Amino acid sequence: MADKTPDRRRPLMSMMLLSSSSQRNNYRIGVMLALFGSSVLFLISQRNFLRQFHYNPLKESEAVPQQLVVVDKKPLRLNGTNKTSATTIAAARKTDSSSKSKNTHHVMMHNNNNNMHHHHYFNHHNNQTEAFCLQWNSNDATNRTHLQPFDIWWTHHPTYIIANETDDTFCVEPSDDIDRNEAFQKFYHTQFETGCSEIHWRVMWSSGWGADMMNVQSGLAVSTNKLHIPLVMGTWDPWEDPHPPNDERIPWHYAANKDDHSNKTCPQADMTCYFLPYHNCGSLREIENKYFDEIKLVKNDDLPEEGEIYTVNGRWANAFLTRQQLWLRRAVYDFKREFKSQYDPETDCSVIHVRRSDVVLHDEWARKYFPVTDYVQLIPAYRRKDPKQTVFLLTDDQNAIDEAHEFHPELRWKYINRTRFRGSEGGWEHQTPSNNPAKEVITLLSTFDLVKECSLLVHGSSKFSEMLWYIMSGANDKAKQRRVDSRMEIYSTGHNRSEFELLKRLNAMRQGGNNKTSSSEESSALAASNTNTTSGLIVVNVLGLLANDLVSNIDILLLL
Repeated sequence: MADKTPDRRRPLMSMMLLSSSSQRNNYRIGVMLALFGSSVLFLISQRNFLRQFHYNPLKESEAVPQQLVVVDKKPLRLNGTNKTSATTIAAARKTDSSSKSKNTHHVMMHNNNNNMHHHHYFNHHNNQTEAFCLQWNSNDATNRTHLQPFDIWWTHHPTYIIANETDDTFCVEPSDDIDRNEAFQKFYHTQFETGCSEIHWRVMWSSGWGADMMNVQSGLAVSTNKLHIPLVMGTWDPWEDPHPPNDERIPWHYAANKDDHSNKTCPQADMTCYFLPYHNCGSLREIENKYFDEIKLVKNDDLPEEGEIYTVNGRWANAFLTRQQLWLRRAVYDFKREFKSQYDPETDCSVIHVRRSDVVLHDEWARKYFPVTDYVQLIPAYRRKDPKQTVFLLTDDQNAIDEAHEFHPELRWKYINRTRFRGSEGGWEHQTPSNNPAKEVITLLSTFDLVKECSLLVHGSSKFSEMLWYIMSGANDKAKQRRVDSRMEIYSTGHNRSEFELLKRLNAMRQGGNNKTSSSEESSALAASNTNTTSGLIVVNVLGLLANDLVSNIDILLLL
């Protein structure tokens, strides 16, 4: 018979079981809350970490705002690239003129005490700054203050790009390149948001354009990835002479003449004459005045590989540091338009970069003078014979232009008429034979855009050629390059004599009537270039550019 007596232990056991179950549930809840809390804290920390790489709007100053009219039209994206059709822009302008009060907006910028302060309003797209177009004209190439408000705005919005340009309008929109935007935000954070109590100070070399850019790119790479303080390119070495006389402060020779420092593009005679401000630590003179009391200058002259133009970081660094001020951008636009108007249409072109000038003066680092024929032989015969293709010759030697016409008159040459030295007569690192640096830079930057239309580059060793190849290959994934010095020692003291040896070889060619490429040479060149699809030549001196009579005496209000 079963025992009917209540088991006094059961309620206790039930309570114990219930308690144990509740504890387990509480434990689970506690663990989940702890994990959730940790996740929240992690996300907050990550948000704060990522936030440091985004530009922050600076405080609005008390200065009276300058205004620019914005044409309210979003640029179109065509074939995956940032472009805007002329029809779209024309429609936008028509709409703007018929209903100005409805479609006109303003960009409001401020500049106070040499620090960049801005506040901007685009009263469209729910107050979001998306895509917009601005009006400009050729007068802006010589009026450096008219479009300066946009320069200030663009300085602090590094993820925006100029998507398209026409004669009277340029359009701006956010870049959709994630890698570019991340790189630019990191650069901006280092240069504008880390303070100026310590500065990574580098001396501008004033060498060739490619070498100078490598120095600057390397400086930004070191600042961003190692030192975490802003880069400033100086004109004197404070570790050798803390307070040199004014005549020993050497301006960048692309912003002032090398010999007497005349014809300054702007009073400061440095990169800020041409490009957007790349830091907010003040002018070079202001930094010098604070050198002993408030600012520590850090020396680091490393040239890491990540600063080279052939690396991704080097390319982004170059793009960040060389965002052109709008006066310069307009001057480049007009230069290219005028240049193209002088020549008939072409189906394709090849670029030849003949670097001579001072390369024979570099002692053990001397490079060889090659005849133009050696470059031409590397262009496939079918390209040279196509009358619709041209050859774009870039050179710092007037002799090379004469040589091209003398020995290869059958080719369709194009070139910019400008002042050039002959051979090495310009001496060591004299890159501006016109003695007007601003026009030299305008022509040089125009050249960078013009080569994008070509698909073959023939060149020797130079940092400038590396930049050309980076630009061409970025614009055309089918572009090819050929090296004239690929099978020889590039640097040698023996090359010091190559200028004289070139003259001897050319005289021999004249006496022998050998001024055309042989069939065997044509076959060899064709075999070496069997996948190329371009041809054509244009002659441009990329080291000494045109004079700048219009703007050399105009002072620019520095944006530092």
